Amino acid sequence: MARPPKEKRNKQLVELRAKDPKTYTFRELARIFNIDIRAAWEIYNRDKSKYTKNRR
Repeated sequence: MARPPKEKRNKQLVELRAKDPKTYTFRELARIFNIDIRAAWEIYNRDKSKYTKNRR
């Protein structure tokens, strides 16, 4: 059975990455949130449209 998503963590991850992708690499986000690098990438790509405004 899959775990439910941790909405607060996912929102923070997406906001940090959107704010400064050079500082907040997927490796750094994985370290901050104590998750796998692939998980950080998957969370960002899945939830970026949900938590970021339409940016040009």
